[in-house]
Amino acid sequence: MYKKISGEDFSGLISRQFDHNGANQQNNTLHSPYFDCSSSILVNQHFHILHIKADFRENMLVQNMNDSDHLSLHFQLKGYSNARISGFEHTQSLKQYQTRAISCCQIQASYEFPAQKNYEYITISVKPSIVPSLLATIDWPAYQELALANQSFSITEHAQPFLAEQLQVIQQLLNNPFPNDLQERFQFLKIAELLLWYKSIPATYPIAKSPISASDQEKLWALKDFLDIHYLEPLAVHDLPKIFLLNDFKLKTGFKALFNTTPYQYILELRMQYARQCLLDQPNYSIDTLAEKLHYSTKGHFMTAFRKRFGRLV
Repeated sequence: MYKKISGEDFSGLISRQFDHNGANQQNNTLHSPYFDCSSSILVNQHFHILHIKADFRENMLVQNMNDSDHLSLHFQLKGYSNARISGFEHTQSLKQYQTRAISCCQIQASYEFPAQKNYEYITISVKPSIVPSLLATIDWPAYQELALANQSFSITEHAQPFLAEQLQVIQQLLNNPFPNDLQERFQFLKIAELLLWYKSIPATYPIAKSPISASDQEKLWALKDFLDIHYLEPLAVHDLPKIFLLNDFKLKTGFKALFNTTPYQYILELRMQYARQCLLDQPNYSIDTLAEKLHYSTKGHFMTAFRKRFGRLV
């Protein structure tokens, strides 16, 4: 039995409207007796990136949601869901660690969210007017013709495991390092890169069972979640295997396989992004204070690391 909610009531959380007034970020929450959801949206006139997290206490059915035309790349980080989308015969299902890519026109959709905790999902959407040039960039004429004809199509016939390289690109999109006048060009090239991975998967990445067990994957995602929250604390990387019940080899190689970085490098990157945002928000922020907060032994060591990552101080 599914608790039902109208698409109109849910649309404020995941609205896919492109913004012609320039880039902006939106944060939304929606609570009910049956679920708690939060979303973060990065949007401009051509691209829309939605990151949603939720706890569903009951099976939920979101009915009859109208949506704007778009090409979308879907990444199920945690949990699972089903979508019934007009123009597609089969249910679009996604399980944890799976991805799919579809282009939709004249859309009405319904979504099923089974009861689950820690649901997490990212979708990257592209305005139809940009899709043909994206597909031309990676030389995919068959889909380019469908896009020019305003037809719905599926790039991935079935959901498939996403790659660590794709997750790395998503992180780059979420932490766009460029100023406003270059952000859209950066997004265009990175989304083209994601599409190129879909194009290459059938030839060079046959779907196979992951060498990392499902149990270890859960622990590694829990480790990433922990680092996302506690990266400003004086963490001892050598203690992490004990905390997350993984031996040192599995922790390092498994984290690298899933996220294309080591736990130590991931902590450093989170701290660098934090420092950059502090300096953007407060240009007069004390470098000494920031270096101490990020656990650098000296101001000079921090400045060297920051310049190596971003090229210059903000």
